Amino acid sequence: MTIRVYFATNRCPDDPDDPTEFRDHACGEDPQNLRFGIAEVDLKRRKVDFTVAPESHVGDPDRQVLGSEQVFDQLRRDMCEDPADCLFFIHGFANTFELALLRAAEIHEFYARGAGPLSKKLHLFAFCWPSDGVLLSLPNAYRSDRIDAALSGVAIGRTILKALDFIANLPPDERCNRRIHLLAHSMGNWALRHALQHIQEQGGRGPAVVFDQVLLAAADEDADAFESEMKLRHLAQLARRITVYINFQDAVLHVSEWTKGNPDRLGKSGPRNPDRVPNAVAVVNCSKVITQKEVTDPEDVELGDANETTHQYYRNDETVRRDIVRVLKGLSDDLIENRRWVPEKRYYTLQEIAAEPRARRRRGSGRPRRAPGSSARAERPR
Repeated sequence: MTIRVYFATNRCPDDPDDPTEFRDHACGEDPQNLRFGIAEVDLKRRKVDFTVAPESHVGDPDRQVLGSEQVFDQLRRDMCEDPADCLFFIHGFANTFELALLRAAEIHEFYARGAGPLSKKLHLFAFCWPSDGVLLSLPNAYRSDRIDAALSGVAIGRTILKALDFIANLPPDERCNRRIHLLAHSMGNWALRHALQHIQEQGGRGPAVVFDQVLLAAADEDADAFESEMKLRHLAQLARRITVYINFQDAVLHVSEWTKGNPDRLGKSGPRNPDRVPNAVAVVNCSKVITQKEVTDPEDVELGDANETTHQYYRNDETVRRDIVRVLKGLSDDLIENRRWVPEKRYYTLQEIAAEPRARRRRGSGRPRRAPGSSARAERPR
């Protein structure tokens, strides 16, 4: 079984007319050039097959062929035929083009794996910015990716604005009326910062709320990001709710602070001044439930995908995945299980999943008794 992932990328194709791969850099000196396509991902075989939508930018507007419109329209049709929300995914450091698509497919697989209230089916749209996809030559690889992520902000912002224009021009009877969410992981949050700046420069076109749920996981972004209009503060105007996941033991962000001269990272320390965080933002501390790894020497820590839990918990930790599913379903923060509010810190602490008792059959009934707290809650409408 394959999983379909829609994508946009500003990576350079090997062949502009018929790409068979995308390289680890943007095209020429213009990192805002975009190509759109659809990938079929086989997670079992770790195989990615993709097609790229054709583009033709001729002088006559009536003869132009825009890949974005073709891909967005196919996504719209799929969302109508197989009703589910769409998740816009921005990957992090050290991802190749194919690995970014595999990550997106894993999100689909992991979040939809549960049953009932523990499951959230999604259509995935991934933005694949030109990360080098290597861990060698640190810290040069990190710095290179950081530069590419910032330069890709315009391309990400253009993608979001193109999607808004496409939706705005749809006749009412052709809309799927599903929600759009956003998940940015690690250095993808740094790219998102620069995408927001581009959207602001364009006048912030579109509806006040673009995304229903925004998830910032292991954000390699400054801890004061929500205090500055030049960082992430504008994000609160585009989202109904923002959930920031933090982990004090995040080895990758620890190294980001220690060896790269970065200030405290949002995904490790949380917001610097919780009182100045917009009301739409909720912070969830995952430190208690994630496998802890002591960092003694930054040279001994393998970055990127090598740290499978402390930095990649949004897909690898079951407790965190369950929390994310409930967020995507629209449950209120105070109704999400396995959370404890810490008022002096102004964040939620994620708790271990309580062991569920075995279902026992009622006398005279063939139905198993429902475990306490397992009743499904309806998804909140947009």
